Amino acid sequence: MKHAYQFDWAKQLPSTKFLKECRNENFYDLKEKIQESGMSIGFTGIQANKDYMFISVNNENTLIWDGRQSVLIHNTYDSERNFHFPNIALSGGCSDENIGFYNADILCQQKKQLPTRSQTFNRIVQSIKEEDNPVLYRFIFKKDLINHISMKYKLK
Repeated sequence: MKHAYQFDWAKQLPSTKFLKECRNENFYDLKEKIQESGMSIGFTGIQANKDYMFISVNNENTLIWDGRQSVLIHNTYDSERNFHFPNIALSGGCSDENIGFYNADILCQQKKQLPTRSQTFNRIVQSIKEEDNPVLYRFIFKKDLINHISMKYKLK
């Protein structure tokens, strides 16, 4: 089998010994312990469609690959507001879109920094309370997404 992409981890993955020592901890406590120790929790989400593969890495970055080239971005970033959307979840989609969610408490904490390009989005964000259910989103991707991102953020 020939691999098409190799990802070099910036952080060390937990050893088998470490994981065996922590085998009785619940998932969320273990995840926190791994991150606090400076190690990586690895791939935390993956989605593929006919155009792209999206891989969430360590819940901090998203790798976007189109089969020829790739770009690694720190979650979803809005350069006009210097704002990173937190906790992107690659939870489903089709060839030109991604459907996911943001936790209401995170959106509430960031209300003043969120973009206001859409009146509907602005109305939702301003009316949300921390104890509300997560807010679903739908991103529609541009064709040639990797080149758009690379040019916008001067990555090449």
